[in-house]
Amino acid sequence: MPTILRQAKISDDRRLWVLQEAVLASSNTCHWGTYTFEFLDTVRAAVWLRHMYRFISGSLYNSVGLRCACEMLEILYPTRRFASRRRYLANMFMTIRRFEKTEPKDSIFAILGLLDKDTSLESSQAALLEVSYAKTLSSVLRDATRYSLCQKGDLYALKLINHRFDVLDDCQLFPTWAIRADLQREAWDASYLPNYFNASGGLEAPSLLDDISLGEEVVLLQGIVVDGVYQTTASWIKDTYEEFHEWLIFVKGIVLRHCNVASQEELYSATALTLVAGHIWGGGRAQSRDLQVLLDHLKSLALDENDRASDGVRVRRGFDLEETRSMYNASRVDYCMGRRFFVTGAGRLGIGPRCMQPGDVIVVLRGGSKPFILRKKSDGYWLLGEAYVHGIMDGEAVQLHKARGGSEEVFHVR
Repeated sequence: MPTILRQAKISDDRRLWVLQEAVLASSNTCHWGTYTFEFLDTVRAAVWLRHMYRFISGSLYNSVGLRCACEMLEILYPTRRFASRRRYLANMFMTIRRFEKTEPKDSIFAILGLLDKDTSLESSQAALLEVSYAKTLSSVLRDATRYSLCQKGDLYALKLINHRFDVLDDCQLFPTWAIRADLQREAWDASYLPNYFNASGGLEAPSLLDDISLGEEVVLLQGIVVDGVYQTTASWIKDTYEEFHEWLIFVKGIVLRHCNVASQEELYSATALTLVAGHIWGGGRAQSRDLQVLLDHLKSLALDENDRASDGVRVRRGFDLEETRSMYNASRVDYCMGRRFFVTGAGRLGIGPRCMQPGDVIVVLRGGSKPFILRKKSDGYWLLGEAYVHGIMDGEAVQLHKARGGSEEVFHVR
């Protein structure tokens, strides 16, 4: 079954290499102008360039096309480290968003040639991947997302959702749970939250992902309501260190106003762990002792006159570029980029989707390794994206809910 990928670009300071059209069929043939060559030769060359990174320009090494080509080789010939990638459509959503598409539907159809069809799926599920340009873009994205959810049997695919406000305006055309693979990834898009957590630990596996009894536009997600969003910061888009400094001041202000913790040291520790999404450079779960530079920086931030200052803590006046840069480089605070910091009605701290706002609902869902932010609507819910919520990332909310005798809900997400 032929699928088409158009205008995948690789560029450096001196060249612009444009792959005009690649037909990923049984022949694996690429066309660049009048030249014809094997698709695998392209991705193998990209891997060789990655191996020789010391001898190529930084702009080429960091180019989108080069990264995508390396990713494709792992999909076609997975190493042990990436052995699961060949099976799952969700992993390919991440790659295809980096490409430019002249036909938006190709964001899905172009990667089907790289996908091993899972014959264990019911025919009704496999039919979701039918290549038909007569289908609307909305239905193509919707069906591919549902297939991915059914294929893996959990909510892994939904990690890609972190809606911008302008995308959320399209909710009448596109279900909020459909992955917008047609949109090209932007430099300021949030990185995916780390996978060290299991917020839904204690809940059973999802059982309603393929249920379309309420219509194809609705996905049924099972889980529990944990909390509600009380206040958020603005969405932080990295521009200058000074703007990041001001953003952290606002974070500190809402934390001190709305969170009551017996020990202020515990409060700063919880704030620091939230800002890094529980992650440290080099990989692994963060502990408070790993974040001393960030902790010291938070304690020294000067608050506006309307904010309650912390007792016994040195307050720095003004902005110190070198100190802020040093703190940023020492901590994994880049998870905040493209997200909002928030506090909940119960005093929890978190970072979540850029479009979230006070009044949104925090839920833990079957098959979700992280909590999700939903927005209640008259006919169901909108899915806004994943969140890191300090204190409930390892199934604590589920355990407490069960201890209180609570029951699960089924959320109709549109």
